[in-house]
Amino acid sequence: MTSQQPLTAALLLLSALYAAYAAPTPVPLLSIPTPVSLPHLGVPFGPSDKSLVRCVAYDEFVSNAVMTYAVSYLGDNTAENAQPISAKDLRPFTPAQLFDQLYQGEASSINFKKTLIALKYAGACEPKEVWADREQLRRNVYTYAKAESYAIARSSFGELMLLVASDFVPAADSPDWIRFRCMPRNSVDLAQIAISIELSRLRNEIGEIRFGSFLDLTSGTTLAFAIDDTGSMSGEIKAAKQRVELITDQLKNSINRPHEYVLVPFNDPFIYDITHTRDSEEFKQALRRLYAHGGGDAPEMCLTGIKWAIQKSRPGSTIYVITDNDAKDYKLQNLVVAQAQHKQIAIVFLLTDELKVCGMSFYYHGDQLICRKLYEYIAEKTGGKVLVVRKDQIFRATEVIKTGLVQGLVPIRRETLFASKNDPYGFPFAVDPSIKELVIEASGSCGSLQFQNHLQKHTPIEKYGQTLSTSFLVKGGQYGQWRISGANSTSKIACETEVSARTSFGFVVTTFVKKLNNQNDCYKILNGQPTNQDAVAFYLDFYGEQNLNARTSGDRISKIRFVNELGDDVMPPHMIRHHHGDVTEKIHFESGLPAGLDPFYLVAEGRLGGIRFSRYSTYKFTTTSMEISTNIADVTIRPGLESEFTCSVTNRGDKKIKVAFDVSAKTGTILYEEDFTPTILVGKTREIPIKIKLDSKVQVGTSIKITISTKDVDSEASQYHVIEAIVGQNERPKMESLTIHTIITTRFAETKVTMKVRNDKRVAREAEVEIMLPGEAFIMNLTMLVGDDVMIGSVEEKRKAKRIYNKAKSLNFGAGHVAVRDKSSQVYKTKLLVPPFQTATFELSYQQLLRRENGLYEYMVFIDPKQPVRDLRVDVHIQEESVLNFVRVPGYESKRTYRNIRNVNKILNKYPSASPDMTYSEDRRKCHVFYAPTLSAQAAHSPLGLSGIFTVQFDVERRQVFGESFVSDGFFTHFFSAPAYVVAPPKMVTFIIDTSSSMLGHKLKQVKLALKQTLKSFDSQDYVNLVLMNDDPRPVFDDVMMQATPGNLRRAMEIVEELEAEGGTNFEIAFDVAFENLMPYMSFSDNSVSMDDPGAGADIAAPVEGTYDRHAKMIVFLTDGKPTVGQTDTNEILQNINLMNVERVNVHAIGFGNLPDMGFLDKLALENGGMAKRIFEDLDAASQIKNFFGDVIRPLMSDVNVEFEKGKVHDVTVQHFDNIYDGKEIVVSGRFTNKNSKSTIVKTKVTGKTATDYIEFDFVIDQSKAPKHLLMSTHKLELFSENMWAYLQIKDLLDQSVVVDDPDIKKEIEEAALTLSLAHNFVTPLTSMVVTRDEDRATIDRELLIEDMEADVAEEEVFEVEEPAMELDDVFSRTLGIDHTSSLPGSEELYGMYGKVDDSDVYATATMSMPITTTPFAFHADRLRGDGGFDGGWLYGDPHFVIPIQDDFNLCFTWDGQGDEVYNILYDSDRDISINAVMTTAHENDFDRNGSFVSAISFVLKRKNFVMIVHPNNITLERYDLTRKSVTFPVYYDFTEFIGNGVVLRVTDVHPSSANVKITIDQMDFQVVLRRDWKHYTTHLDFSIGRDVAQLTDSHYDGLIGQFVNADIKIDEPQIVDETEQSHVVINGRSGTVRKWHARNPAISMKTIVPCWTSEAQELTHFTHENYLVDTLLATPKYPNAL
Repeated sequence: MTSQQPLTAALLLLSALYAAYAAPTPVPLLSIPTPVSLPHLGVPFGPSDKSLVRCVAYDEFVSNAVMTYAVSYLGDNTAENAQPISAKDLRPFTPAQLFDQLYQGEASSINFKKTLIALKYAGACEPKEVWADREQLRRNVYTYAKAESYAIARSSFGELMLLVASDFVPAADSPDWIRFRCMPRNSVDLAQIAISIELSRLRNEIGEIRFGSFLDLTSGTTLAFAIDDTGSMSGEIKAAKQRVELITDQLKNSINRPHEYVLVPFNDPFIYDITHTRDSEEFKQALRRLYAHGGGDAPEMCLTGIKWAIQKSRPGSTIYVITDNDAKDYKLQNLVVAQAQHKQIAIVFLLTDELKVCGMSFYYHGDQLICRKLYEYIAEKTGGKVLVVRKDQIFRATEVIKTGLVQGLVPIRRETLFASKNDPYGFPFAVDPSIKELVIEASGSCGSLQFQNHLQKHTPIEKYGQTLSTSFLVKGGQYGQWRISGANSTSKIACETEVSARTSFGFVVTTFVKKLNNQNDCYKILNGQPTNQDAVAFYLDFYGEQNLNARTSGDRISKIRFVNELGDDVMPPHMIRHHHGDVTEKIHFESGLPAGLDPFYLVAEGRLGGIRFSRYSTYKFTTTSMEISTNIADVTIRPGLESEFTCSVTNRGDKKIKVAFDVSAKTGTILYEEDFTPTILVGKTREIPIKIKLDSKVQVGTSIKITISTKDVDSEASQYHVIEAIVGQNERPKMESLTIHTIITTRFAETKVTMKVRNDKRVAREAEVEIMLPGEAFIMNLTMLVGDDVMIGSVEEKRKAKRIYNKAKSLNFGAGHVAVRDKSSQVYKTKLLVPPFQTATFELSYQQLLRRENGLYEYMVFIDPKQPVRDLRVDVHIQEESVLNFVRVPGYESKRTYRNIRNVNKILNKYPSASPDMTYSEDRRKCHVFYAPTLSAQAAHSPLGLSGIFTVQFDVERRQVFGESFVSDGFFTHFFSAPAYVVAPPKMVTFIIDTSSSMLGHKLKQVKLALKQTLKSFDSQDYVNLVLMNDDPRPVFDDVMMQATPGNLRRAMEIVEELEAEGGTNFEIAFDVAFENLMPYMSFSDNSVSMDDPGAGADIAAPVEGTYDRHAKMIVFLTDGKPTVGQTDTNEILQNINLMNVERVNVHAIGFGNLPDMGFLDKLALENGGMAKRIFEDLDAASQIKNFFGDVIRPLMSDVNVEFEKGKVHDVTVQHFDNIYDGKEIVVSGRFTNKNSKSTIVKTKVTGKTATDYIEFDFVIDQSKAPKHLLMSTHKLELFSENMWAYLQIKDLLDQSVVVDDPDIKKEIEEAALTLSLAHNFVTPLTSMVVTRDEDRATIDRELLIEDMEADVAEEEVFEVEEPAMELDDVFSRTLGIDHTSSLPGSEELYGMYGKVDDSDVYATATMSMPITTTPFAFHADRLRGDGGFDGGWLYGDPHFVIPIQDDFNLCFTWDGQGDEVYNILYDSDRDISINAVMTTAHENDFDRNGSFVSAISFVLKRKNFVMIVHPNNITLERYDLTRKSVTFPVYYDFTEFIGNGVVLRVTDVHPSSANVKITIDQMDFQVVLRRDWKHYTTHLDFSIGRDVAQLTDSHYDGLIGQFVNADIKIDEPQIVDETEQSHVVINGRSGTVRKWHARNPAISMKTIVPCWTSEAQELTHFTHENYLVDTLLATPKYPNAL
């Protein structure tokens, strides 16, 4: 066997495996059954029997694969408070050991262990339909993770892992796999690579932060508050603020620092201003903004606040609820408990009032708990507690918050103490060596408690009301028996006590259930509570098992107890023999749990460090008689539509039950029969219809969570069921045909992909098209056709294209947008709504130049229709001027699964039509490749049809050593390869190989394989060295390049094999070391540079004897990330490399994976004569890396130049090339200067250096000699020479722009590339394609033109001005003439409790930006008034009044008022409604003058005894009677309030700078736009009345606006006076002169321009200026009789 044969075999295997995992693309929902051969038993799977040494247990496989990737991830993303990782020190390779190293033994690995458990147990039951569509399963994972629904994301990813692992189990080994879930050892390595690839895809899709959360590698918990912020809570809020300030400061650099923060303020009826952040300062700022406001002791929206906090908090967190009142929304209690139990969240209540308002016996409202009993019920069900303290104790009581943040806290003893008066009481507990800190908490009637350590030293436990709490750090040696005791009690003791410990040792319980009466059922992971008709299995997975030392201390786990709240055993213990925590302990109750059991904890006991230990489960287990199921899997949930599914509740008990039923959705509106309490007889099922409606804006693919809870009204037994679903459509529209037509002319390819999609359903469905393009391709065109509706793509400058696309979306036009994402690959995706029973056609065209690699040209096309297609055709027409040397079709490489790849040959034999046809022309200058697999052949690959690459390879005869030229239409292209007789020179190569922690696992294995195979190609003339790049880069061979003798190569390969990943990544030192090793072998000139100081001319390293000029010198750099150690600024690194190199050494670069900065690597290579390439993580990555190494280390010619006769050609692409490599060619293209010249000959010369000589080829290009064979072809590309020239020119310009630093030169280069891209309709990094309908594009262009005109005439110069804050009390005293009361009992009768809001603090800012208009405004486009609904009259700005009097006449005028003056703007005497506005004088920066603005508007409804006052940041509602009861609330969020008596308030479009307030009064609509921090003017209000006001003919209006509503008008013919249109008008009998002008309509948009006629206000108003003044905002105007 030759040395190449093992490599060939390995690469062939890896290449085949690559077909299973090469970048599949996500798809919409589809359900297709699959006969997947997977593990399937009646019990869930744990580790295999250890006697099966021939295979590896699946849980061990999962743990190793994910652990390896986690270490790699942490190499790029150091966790907070964590230390750098040394992979070689991770022994044993366990989560606990990883966390010990990360956090120096201070953090628990429990959360990461839970992630591994969720992954390994996923798919423990029957296969799912979605498994047939692996792309859909991936997409589900991505969607869940992006929505931060990590629990179901892990479960779904675990299912994907199971599918991937099963692909690598040969049939001969399947019994072990099916029975034990045990993997053959010879399959493990490749399967782990495949898992790593899947993890990399997930990481790339969801980003670094979410991926870290997905794995749960962090050390902290969530600090979550739900705080009642009504008026009586000021002390509690102050205490919470102080405690959080202390906690965040004390724990700033602690392992117990919270990972994230949640704050949910609540009152009645709103939950607003929710804060969810990882920034402690942002959280503290949110708390500082919180203040007590409103009044009364009315019940608040407490449970709604808790529900929001649960949604925002991580699983396993604790939520602290601070309130002094009852819950108004008590009906949510079952949902809150269900959602908290599902996420294992404990809820702790800090109550500062015993809620005596309920009375001692009034604890129920119907069948629902209320008052304190409600809080106690929630706390008991969620593992929390209720702390009742006096208000003066609240700050001390909040100390429990800090103890609750202790990381890795695990209960080690729970006990309820009972004692009579004066009797001693207490209990012992063991402190083992793994415990770092103790937390002791007690509540109830506890008396005085203390704890004593192993030396019997007593420490009192601090008391807060009825709660006791303390924490204690355990130091080395303080292990043994401790005790809690009580004494001096004066009352009866009933004390619930819990001892928890921060420890690195514990266990995680996974509960499985299956039906007792169903023999075919299998165990599933529990969702809710087990029923009394379920077989139950508890699987205990231990972490920190390295703490158990069986040899020296006899450590082991001896038993599992089942203990109730009192500490008593409810069942005999489960005894264990010889268990050391390294395998899963499985406890099965095949006949179900015994009837009548108390709720119980699982307690593990044994010895650790020679001391007895105990560990409790974090939550209690119980059974219920209720079973919940749904048919939601059969229902499609679509945006904007109502979907209905059925919930079935079955009574599995022995008596009838009366069920309270609740449903909640995180997204959307749930509709069901509320207050529905059906009675269900024994063994019967009640079906309950549930409807869910989503907003139309919810995107397909959005993850939604639905929680269903039930509770037996009589027994209070409960059950819950949590559903996570993806919004989408069940089926894709059917693809009727997919044709790929390609023409390759002189290596230049144009591909047209045409797809026809048929919607055969009665509803419109979205068709999604996704095509992967080669990285070098330029898209030319996209056309979409539905019926007669045509959408054609056009290429625009990138920013302009984005503006067009965004404008189309804002106008609700259908549009597509195509842009280049990544240089290495491009994924084009677009969607189109296909009407019922119609066909849509997509046509996409792209061009590419095929580059010669390894002695051939390769054309690849990606095929992935996501379904078998009846008419699927691939037509490839190759036509060359030279004779085709060969054409090969390697075939179609499927990418569905590895399992299918093994059967490719069987498929081809069974379905001959699956093989492509190939036909040559007689002269062998043309070849037609045709591929049309039948439906059955496609389905044989996968139920979803083909998914992979169709490849065609070819080469041409090379008869001339100087290459080959093509001439057409005034353009030429010349191809040149090094002649066959040229041999490669000896080489001197330094490999810089990234060996940092992020390379752990398959990446380093693949690099080592590629590197060893590359070294085998070196011979004794070559020299080599390796620089290992981590924290401290070092050469393998110190200070010398090693000659590649057989012995030295063996030594080098042995060193490579022993490489381990550790530390960070130091680019700068790695290159310093590489150049230092090469420097002695250089031939230096006088201006050579020093390594120590490149600019100082210091001595260089001593040269080595001998001549090495013939050696090709190069550095090959490989990394999988960015620099993390030393110099991390890549610009500085590039500058230093360039100073050291001075262009003597070629530098090549590989970016391995998704994380490397390819911009940096591209520039590094271009500036140093090398090549750069990204290689994605894949099964064949070793082959790709080896091929790249092989390419760049074999340069055949260097310093190659292509020269042309002067004056004969121009616009030539790059003519100088540093190297020509073996099997490659260079391409030069240009234009003839004058194609009509008498002399058509252009003398041309190619020069360059070989290893032994300087060579020169002289030849001519005849511009009159067109390629006759191509011109006669029936399949030729139009303008192929011109397009090829443009293609190359753009590529060259883009490369130049990468290396140029001068911004002016870079701009010139990019403008030239942009001009060419637009001229040839290419989508490049500087352009994008926009697809719109023609009529829509005309509208879009018109809208953008108007925006540009406005921008041109409104150039703004922004500066900062200070604006003093106005206190709300000042507003009341100056405008209302009354004192504002912040807390008024009884005002809740109006419609809720709101408190005083500090108007200056709602959107607090020290300064605001205000513009100055430098150009007078002049707008000449006629814009009709938009149909906004609020165009009956309006005012805006300083203030401008606009009143439409008739369709073609808008009256406009300004009104100048003094500060604090109040004017009536509309008065309806018939309804006794007054609308008044208070003026504020402020500096008007746009015009450098003072102006009047409206700062508050009142709506005085005397007959309704009601006043509404709108301010820029809040709204006040007030009674008009003498009580003056009022409520004030901030405008933070969108809401609708039905106030009653015909009044509705709607707040929409809330932003920090603006909000819309819409008020409906009986049949009249009004709108106020709140301008906050408005950039043009001061904070103010704009006001509009609805057109329906003008249509009420039974009303007469007065006021500044009201007087012109329904006015009589007479208009004279306009005249031109001083170049301005003027007219004489008579309005309501008052005459005046008006001039043509323009105004804006803020009800639609401040960009909406309307024409108007302006006048002096006093000319046309009924009354004098003073008549419109009123005393206060609450006043009614007194107008004289109308004139």
